[in-house]
Amino acid sequence: MRRASLAALTLAGAAAAVPLGGAVAQQRMPFPPLPLPVEAEVQPVLGFSLSQSLEADSNYDLDEDPAGTTYYGETRFAVDYLRDIDTRRLGVGLDTGLRGVDQPEQDFDWIAASPSTGYTTSTLLIEGDPTDPSVPDTLEQVNLDAREYRYDANIGFTGGTTSPSTWGVRVLATSFDYDKETTDDLAPRVTVNPQANWQLQLTPVLSGALFGGYYYYNADDTGNTEVRVGEADAGVVYDPSEVLSLGVGLGYADRKREQEVNGLRETVDHEKGPVLRANLRYTLPEATVVGNVRWTTASAEDNHFSGTLGGFYALPRGVLSGSIYQLATGDSAGNEVRVTGAAIGLEHEVNSVSRIGLDFAWATQVSLESEFESPDITRTDFVVSYAYDITAAVSAEVGYNYRTRDEDPIDADGHRVYLLLGRSFETGL
Repeated sequence: MRRASLAALTLAGAAAAVPLGGAVAQQRMPFPPLPLPVEAEVQPVLGFSLSQSLEADSNYDLDEDPAGTTYYGETRFAVDYLRDIDTRRLGVGLDTGLRGVDQPEQDFDWIAASPSTGYTTSTLLIEGDPTDPSVPDTLEQVNLDAREYRYDANIGFTGGTTSPSTWGVRVLATSFDYDKETTDDLAPRVTVNPQANWQLQLTPVLSGALFGGYYYYNADDTGNTEVRVGEADAGVVYDPSEVLSLGVGLGYADRKREQEVNGLRETVDHEKGPVLRANLRYTLPEATVVGNVRWTTASAEDNHFSGTLGGFYALPRGVLSGSIYQLATGDSAGNEVRVTGAAIGLEHEVNSVSRIGLDFAWATQVSLESEFESPDITRTDFVVSYAYDITAAVSAEVGYNYRTRDEDPIDADGHRVYLLLGRSFETGL
């Protein structure tokens, strides 16, 4: 792909209220090298979507002994603004909704609906572009009468793309908060991740590269946990054509984890050592594969490796997509955990107005803190759906969703069926 001529700006933000009676799906960007901008492909556009669903779930909270079937209806509204031209990009989005829930042995209740992409409300499935490094970052289930509020930002600038010397900076930030006071199970937390890189063209196909990043994590848990990771590396980028790009880097990382112990601030972990990273982009008209990996000894217990790999392949009448990932993050209690998962999806066009979808996802979560070790969690999610375009802007979808949760001593599963009607439209500004 041809690079943008001057600069690129990306901004993404969202705020949502999430009911914590069921599974919580959270996402955070991992620590990849700063991507270079690509050619703008769309015009300035403002998009809206509105949907209404009716659903029945045999195990709404994925409990081991469910009380019975839960019936609920959900009204969702989303708005997205994307301004994409040759020199800069700006995107802002909001996704929110209201859900009326009728659970067995409980009063009917109205709750804020968790954010989702499109109309799917699945827990583990990675929506949208599978090459996007955003992935679910916790599989926990918090059974508390509380709501979670999440805010995300992704701001970046790139310059010098018309010269042999290219530079870029980016800041990723995420904040989680709750409408309840801090407890042992609910910890407001903030993540800030500034990054910078510089690339110098050495030959028509080879460039030298420098990368630096800083990761800051603060959790308002019982120990006021703070994690700081600084790293820098040097490497090369092999870019022989518009189809293939490979990059590798070798450097050094330093990680500190601090907590309050008996009223005093102490460094409870301090790891340092080499860091090795690599990234790949392979683009063809019918297929795309994007990945990044990072290995370092400056990490939490037995968590030297992290990364994502995703892509899609165009079929004669559909598309096949998939992704795998592993990353460390903080759960809702502020503890460090590692999540490993994979997802695969198939969409087949029956005709010009209808399609069938199959999606499967698996993920497992393990604790990285021996003093606060929690049970391993394994989740699976399977969805089969049929969608029909009533008009160019109005679509209907019917589907079945099977979920499982294995969290010692809990072993639960649930069946969900849904009927959805949605309308979307966009306009240029």
